[in-house]
Amino acid sequence: VEARRAMQLIEARFGSRDAMLPSVMTLLALAMASAGGQNLVDAEPMALRAEQLARSLFGEEESITLADATAALAQVYELRGAFELAEKTYSFAMTMRQDILGPLHPF
Repeated sequence: VEARRAMQLIEARFGSRDAMLPSVMTLLALAMASAGGQNLVDAEPMALRAEQLARSLFGEEESITLADATAALAQVYELRGAFELAEKTYSFAMTMRQDILGPLHPF
């Protein structure tokens, strides 16, 4: 509940298409997911929204913000027990990161 309220305040202050929103939403989704319980259930829509907003703001090419949001979504799926979906989403995030950062980057 606090995370959703924080998001509402941030959007009210900076607007719903501010470039920092996907990163903030990603961090909030991860915090919610790690808390477990109902927060884990609520984390998925937040993570999906972060990924969609990152894609909308930055496009699919060379967006580390999109790669991070996608990896966070994969982590939420994993914590939820949706392992096949998590694996597919992690793989997509890793491919994006490698395309952006190069295959020798430690991330």
